[in-house]
Amino acid sequence: MISVEKLQFSYGDRLIFNDLNCFFEKGRFIGILGKNGSGKSTLIKIIARFERSYKGEVRFHQKIAESFSMKDFSKLVGYLPQIHYPIYPYKVLDVVLTGRMPYFSFYPTKKDIDISVSALQKLNIEHFKDRRYTELSGGEQKLVLLSRLIAQNPDIIILDEPLTNLDLHNQIHIIKILKDLVKEGKSIITVLHEVSIAYLYCDDLYFLKDGEIIKKEKDDIDIDFLEKIFNVSFKIIFDENKYIVLKV
Repeated sequence: MISVEKLQFSYGDRLIFNDLNCFFEKGRFIGILGKNGSGKSTLIKIIARFERSYKGEVRFHQKIAESFSMKDFSKLVGYLPQIHYPIYPYKVLDVVLTGRMPYFSFYPTKKDIDISVSALQKLNIEHFKDRRYTELSGGEQKLVLLSRLIAQNPDIIILDEPLTNLDLHNQIHIIKILKDLVKEGKSIITVLHEVSIAYLYCDDLYFLKDGEIIKKEKDDIDIDFLEKIFNVSFKIIFDENKYIVLKV
């Protein structure tokens, strides 16, 4: 689905990636993990075309990312940033409707409005639709932006720490929605900090450290490996045929 080839990227004199290569399969729930500053957000920004000052190639279905028009790329890939700074006090429904922009020319149709309302319903926040986006909490804004992604309906959804600012109930709710989207044929790539959630729910796990990316099988839980990645101690609990990975 997505291949990253010979990727090189620096922030000034600070080298982040040098000849990084990886491949993400279609129709999978993919988790990207690593310490702060390991390049997780940078990698997905490059894949989502929000960061373009890199060397190497990013391909979607063997087609170079830059060869897509913005309209076609927006139908293919949706992106949720780690932090969003709202500027204008748009109503929530109008924010979600911006996800439909690749599908209409000047004004949204009734179909676009119905799809946007349905996306809000999927997140259980339809009651937000007439509220001002700028008046919502950070967690509530995150739910609205996820609704916008669902309304956008891309084949590939890329998320940067989607669980940040969400309470435990909404964290699990979002994870289940993402799992359902994968069952519907979507591909999910998400940066996560919660190692236990990654092992419980993701299909594929990738770890970043020192400019390298390492794929690990979910059933291959290597405590020594995790401790080298995060520089903390871990404990594994096996319960009801599931591995629960805890920081200790």
